[in-house]
Amino acid sequence: MSFISSTHTATIYDAKTSKAFDGQRLVVTIAKADSKGNYGPHLQQTQCTSIPMLTADNVVDALNDDSVQPRLLPHLVEFLQKQQNALIASRIKEGQKSITTEELEITGILSYLDAETVGDKWDASRVATWFDGVMAEPIGVALIEKGLPESELEGKLVAWGKIFADSFGSRAAIPMAKAKMLEKALALGPTNDPILARFKARIDKMMGVGLEEELGL
Repeated sequence: MSFISSTHTATIYDAKTSKAFDGQRLVVTIAKADSKGNYGPHLQQTQCTSIPMLTADNVVDALNDDSVQPRLLPHLVEFLQKQQNALIASRIKEGQKSITTEELEITGILSYLDAETVGDKWDASRVATWFDGVMAEPIGVALIEKGLPESELEGKLVAWGKIFADSFGSRAAIPMAKAKMLEKALALGPTNDPILARFKARIDKMMGVGLEEELGL
């Protein structure tokens, strides 16, 4: 991990001792082998780095900084343009070929992003992408902490990704045994992720139904 300074150095991750410094967060970079079982030359063991928190206040301060704002704004504009593209594509796929100027403005884009965050259009591919970005790291860390060799980690994460994609990418009922596995896995994820909360609510509802059936209610 890093010393409390302006330099933050990656070190080999130890499940028992690696922790973030006070007021910082720990970034765990998992070493993954390629299809041939080979690791990259610079990431052969899982690493961790303690870094300062990035907050909404930091973003506001950057936008108010005359030296930073001109550099940050083009990236924000590019991000928003990509969301406009996605919004138009989603409309066309729904059979609507027209869109208003108001819907393409920033407030309209935010409404689209809010809807996408909690919307129902989650197929297996989208769930798999979400899993890679949100759940792969905490599940990987938990597996390492339980003693799983890093050589087996990639295969386990692929298997977990498939379970998530198959289970949440469909409206079909999730078998109770798999629901219990997913319940434990979701507990490892970030508490502030709205999609995780949505998936957890689905599992909680199922577990409640299962308990009622078990008790004969």
